[in-house]
Amino acid sequence: MPRPLLRRPARSVITEFVDDLDKRGRGMETRRQREGYLTEYLGWAQQTLGLDRPLRAGDLVDEELALRWLEAAAAGGTRRRFPSAGRRSETELAHSRADEAAREPLQASVPAGAARTTTLNTFSRFLGCPLNLRLPLPVDHPRLAPLEARQKLRRIADQRPTGMTEPCWQRTAALAALVVDTGLSVGALFPLRKSEVDLREGTVTIGEDVFELDPETTVLLLRQWLKTHALLTGHSDDGEEKTGYLKGGEVMEVWITVHPGPTRRGHPTRPAALPAALRTLHVAHQELTRQLFDEPVRLGKFRAEPPSPRPAEQQEPAESVA
Repeated sequence: MPRPLLRRPARSVITEFVDDLDKRGRGMETRRQREGYLTEYLGWAQQTLGLDRPLRAGDLVDEELALRWLEAAAAGGTRRRFPSAGRRSETELAHSRADEAAREPLQASVPAGAARTTTLNTFSRFLGCPLNLRLPLPVDHPRLAPLEARQKLRRIADQRPTGMTEPCWQRTAALAALVVDTGLSVGALFPLRKSEVDLREGTVTIGEDVFELDPETTVLLLRQWLKTHALLTGHSDDGEEKTGYLKGGEVMEVWITVHPGPTRRGHPTRPAALPAALRTLHVAHQELTRQLFDEPVRLGKFRAEPPSPRPAEQQEPAESVA
């Protein structure tokens, strides 16, 4: 059966594929992720193959080439930007890039590998040539001992890395503290809303469980971050003048962006102080730990075993921080 899409320029077919995702109701983040990974794959393939013609869509569903790209991406060889958690001056960027050139590339996470594989499988089905590539198996990273996790958290709370902005550091430290106190994954903490944090009682409610927070570290870090959160969203008054990026718009999610999003062709720039993507939180933590401990320490390794939570229904109604 003829497959006319295979003979067409890859770049234009990628655009059609993303448009098709939109028509089928896929969310903005999913569409951006699929487009981003396919653009990365296209650039890598062009450089790797060295053809004197534009790549066709059919070139991208060659299984051997696809597996080579996934292998290169897993090893960190396809990174398109310097890993950064905040804005830096040109001088700082120059030093950072020089340092980066002397280091081994950072390996991609297993979830990122799974997302790339899923992108290829979905794109190949769109072309009528399903690859059905196997997703990478999750890696069981050993966790830090409870004492070591607390020690590293204390350093994160006390020392802001060079080049990381104050709001980004506050957000990253608060998230790491919650991982240590609750023992939950970042995915479980990602949907957290301000109404689920009770700083007066020193607790956080996740689903049907209530976790007590360390008053000397986690409560202080959360109070600091939520104050900045309010300033960024413009929900706090400074005299008669509103502060923040959104000028009065309240955002209930705890984890928000601290800088405007990157400019992408065909997409408007996202303002700051909107709900952050999960990847944004991981990248910020990776950069923070790389600077403080000379190598990235995954957030999942901070998941020490916490005390058993108590059911939410046994608590008095908590006062919201909102």
